[in-house]
Amino acid sequence: MSSTRTITAVEAAPFASSQVNREAGYIDGVLICGVTSRNGRDYPPHVLARDYAKYESAPVNADHGDESTVGRRLGWFSDVKPGADGRPRGRLNVLKSHPLAESVFEAAERNPALFGMSHVAVCGTKRVNGRETVESINKVLSIDLVADPATTKSLYESYQPQRPPMRFTAFAESFAAKWPASSPALVKFLREEMGEMEMPEPPDMTAAPSPDDPVKAAFSQAMHALVDQLDAGTIDGPGLLAKLKMLMKAAEKMDGKSEPSETPAEPPAEMESLRKQLADVLKENADLKLNTLIGDTKLTDVQRKAVGLLSDEADRKALVESFRAKATGQPPKSGEQNAPTRESGKATAVPTDGAKFAEFIR
Repeated sequence: MSSTRTITAVEAAPFASSQVNREAGYIDGVLICGVTSRNGRDYPPHVLARDYAKYESAPVNADHGDESTVGRRLGWFSDVKPGADGRPRGRLNVLKSHPLAESVFEAAERNPALFGMSHVAVCGTKRVNGRETVESINKVLSIDLVADPATTKSLYESYQPQRPPMRFTAFAESFAAKWPASSPALVKFLREEMGEMEMPEPPDMTAAPSPDDPVKAAFSQAMHALVDQLDAGTIDGPGLLAKLKMLMKAAEKMDGKSEPSETPAEPPAEMESLRKQLADVLKENADLKLNTLIGDTKLTDVQRKAVGLLSDEADRKALVESFRAKATGQPPKSGEQNAPTRESGKATAVPTDGAKFAEFIR
């Protein structure tokens, strides 16, 4: 199951085979992103070749940071094009007045692997064979000059050593041991409902000054793990929805609150991605059930829509049978002579607004 998230990716030797023009203030042929990251992430060449234009005019900062500042802004990229291998290359325009400008030019000339370029981008990803694979590059927020690159051995994706996956139950035990009074409802949910599923990117609780970041990580990864279960066929649509509702209720009781607050918390960023995935899942399940019910009965678009609008399964079967009888000239099967008499209802629709979606799955 695909998801959308903001990620970093580093090209380790971006200045290899580049050309420096100090007078004009740029370096041509800079490699922006490689196909494999030491962070355990893959960038298929066809995705890079397709989405390379997203790097055009992207700002370049010195080092990663929580926010871009005037002091960190080093330059920008232009003339970005995919190479023969699909990897994007472009012109790094350097602000010649920046204190690091000369260092960047010198590194490109004398030691192309001294720095790396790390992009910060909103990407669509999917786990394939235990690795995170990028399916689309939706928006590039910045490309940062870093000292410890991850994807190309020099000027791009910074390397962050990954912790091995951890079972949600083990995470819950460790979390409860360190912060026994924090988020008991979430801990209970992870222990009892997530089973032995793996948490792919467990946060480092030894370095966390408070439970806030680990809680956010657990909440986000639990949501995605449940959707992955659906994708793997180990849980059905109703089962997924039931567990998501339980997870949302646990989130409402963060930090030991016994009742949800009157003002709902802002839904997390992952909620929009999850909403879209769940909407697709519900539609696929509804279409599958409808096709199974209809079988080889030929229905018009209007008849098919009429069946889909009914919420009661007996009514749906009766209506299909009446359409089938009308088409064949045969009477309906015994017990199904009458068209549905119960009140019809619309098929389940997933709200498009993030806050309403959070309310929908409670």
